[in-house]
Amino acid sequence: MVVGEVNMLKRRQVKLTQCFKPLTGTKINGNAALLANQYINIASVLEQVQPGHDLLRFQHHLMVAYIAMNTRVPILTYHRVHLDDQVTVPNDPGRVNLSEFKKQMQHLAKLGMQTVTHRQIAGWLLDDEAILDNAIAIDFDDNRQNVFDNAWPIMRELGFVGTVFTITDLADKTPLPGMEMYPAMDWQTLNELRDGGWCIAPHTCTHTFLTQTDLDSARHEMQQSYDRVCEMTGIDAPYFAYPSGCWNQALEDIAKTIFKTTLHWCTSTDPRIEVPPRYARNRLLPPHGRQCCVGHDLRSL
Repeated sequence: MVVGEVNMLKRRQVKLTQCFKPLTGTKINGNAALLANQYINIASVLEQVQPGHDLLRFQHHLMVAYIAMNTRVPILTYHRVHLDDQVTVPNDPGRVNLSEFKKQMQHLAKLGMQTVTHRQIAGWLLDDEAILDNAIAIDFDDNRQNVFDNAWPIMRELGFVGTVFTITDLADKTPLPGMEMYPAMDWQTLNELRDGGWCIAPHTCTHTFLTQTDLDSARHEMQQSYDRVCEMTGIDAPYFAYPSGCWNQALEDIAKTIFKTTLHWCTSTDPRIEVPPRYARNRLLPPHGRQCCVGHDLRSL
């Protein structure tokens, strides 16, 4: 390796250390240090092949979520997994290319990560149940068909499972204005994932931003989507993801009467006002302080 490459890796290692220290106290813990070394080794190869590859950002972001593994479980949230040559809207925030998604999943496998669904997360958070070593959750919001077509074969080959937060009207094949650009999985398709070990959970009926509607309507969206998921999958799934992560305390008070866990990342009542933070804690936390850290559509980070 030439001197320039060595210096480049040293600079990256220093920068990575600076990122970790504020999150871990006065020194880097063992898990973070191990991953940092793996990052450096893989990054050095990737940089020689294709400088600036998106996988570098993915690895860095994953490791930030991976700090303090004894008390945290990283959650990777995706929306759609597209064929690389498929044309979508410019700067599509919900898109991950298939080739990139495959690299990310293979990287998780190389790190020895083991996938869990929100069913296992809820048991770990709330009932003190054991969870797999190196646990990570892989989520997909909005039940898009290309998750089944493109993401599932890759994950199945690696022995991975995921959670699909389902817009129940789309699963019922009910037209929803503004939500029809990309085909959605129906219940038959979702139940194939269920049979493969995946968790199918509610994400409202219509993907209404609940902070922008009245509380009665919000309760209806939560309760009806939950009831529909249970009815159509035959499995209780009291795990909820807020559309676009938008929530407030009044909504949480309702959610706690219906669900075991909720997932969100936006702290503003209007997502146009404030850019959501990259990570957010699961809001239904037990006293022992276990947490979930959410990374959102990581191909763009």
